[in-house]
Amino acid sequence: MSNKNVKQTLDNLAELFNSKMAEFQGNLDKADTRNPTVTSVAADFNAFKSFISNALECLQQQVACLTRQVDQIEARSRRKMLLFHGVPEVEDEDTVKLAVDVCKLRVKCDMSAADVSRCLRTGRSQSSRRRPILVHFNDVALRDKVWFAKTALRGSGIVISEFLTHPRHAAFMAARERFGVDKCWTREGVIVVLDGDGGRHRVTSLAELEKIPTGMSGTAGLAGTPHEGDGQRRRPKRQQKKAPA
Repeated sequence: MSNKNVKQTLDNLAELFNSKMAEFQGNLDKADTRNPTVTSVAADFNAFKSFISNALECLQQQVACLTRQVDQIEARSRRKMLLFHGVPEVEDEDTVKLAVDVCKLRVKCDMSAADVSRCLRTGRSQSSRRRPILVHFNDVALRDKVWFAKTALRGSGIVISEFLTHPRHAAFMAARERFGVDKCWTREGVIVVLDGDGGRHRVTSLAELEKIPTGMSGTAGLAGTPHEGDGQRRRPKRQQKKAPA
């Protein structure tokens, strides 16, 4: 069972527990409190309710901690990977050659097939959609060189993005929706967000994203390509106040 399923199970259990406890509490409130037995049951019930609530909260915190640790490990394992979007897909293709051609001819990075550890299309084959190519480089330095030179692809229909984990991808999409495409990008698997005051935030989850104040940049997300952003954005220049005449 995945961490996501474990969390969902705990959430469902907590919801069921709270519902049953509220129902029992309602019946208890209707009972004759002058009866010593009822008073004793009420005290035991409150003690039991408090114990279970604390136990569930502790379990939820532990699951959240484990989920973050698993995500960090998964993100590190993807450090040498990039996704190539928009590369034409043909039958019996050589994905390694396609990736190398993009890097050599379009991004102008010197590399060969020997620099690629693994290369494959991801997702289900669809006639109406070009599946991205997942490229696993042997050397993280070459991977970074390609990543920072990807601005040369603008206007070509091909986009290079980082291979984010599912939690980070969800946070990235939510950040784009909340702050706008031009205010969010990724770097080394971390989502970078500019708030309304130009402050820079580094987040890896939806929970961290929700802590960022929206400010003046809380406009609807703009249309854009997946994982867009060059990792070299700068804070917007602040307007200088004019000196009094």
